[in-house]
Amino acid sequence: EPWEQILRSVGGRVAMRRREQIAAWQQWMGAWPELFPEGREARLHYKQATGPENLLNDAAQNEAESWRRLRQVERKVGVTLTGPHRDDLVIEAAGKDLLRFGSAGQIRAALSALTLAQARAVRERRAGIDLLLLLDDLDTDLDAARCLALLDYASAQGQVIAATSKPEIVPRNFAAVWHVQDGVATRHD
Repeated sequence: EPWEQILRSVGGRVAMRRREQIAAWQQWMGAWPELFPEGREARLHYKQATGPENLLNDAAQNEAESWRRLRQVERKVGVTLTGPHRDDLVIEAAGKDLLRFGSAGQIRAALSALTLAQARAVRERRAGIDLLLLLDDLDTDLDAARCLALLDYASAQGQVIAATSKPEIVPRNFAAVWHVQDGVATRHD
């Protein structure tokens, strides 16, 4: 099929760019120990979807035959099995995949550290721009100390808009607090 060559070419470029981004984020994962203590040892990995075993990487098969076999399997199961949309990010700490085997708090802390690492990488690449970080459900799965650490670290990266169902965790000297109810926002001083 003609689109397969385009998919391989474009998909390869997408995967390469993602690996570059992950390498840039990796260097910052340990920069926020109060938020993500495991960050110094954490490793980010790009997991590329390869489809069913041996369909795309079988050296004994020629490329066209491998793609034909993959296409048959995909039609049978009704979904695509390979391509950049099927790839994933793995965050490992102490040899385990945190996104699969970590506690809810570990996962949230790791993803928060990843968000901060992404913000730092953008700031390095684009000096002089002001970032706006949006943090939804700030308090979900994080204890009060980690919430405060996240707010502190995030505010060092740029402006922060954080949503929480527990406004008492946000220090009054840190931010303006707004209460939203029935579509009406009112400021609480």
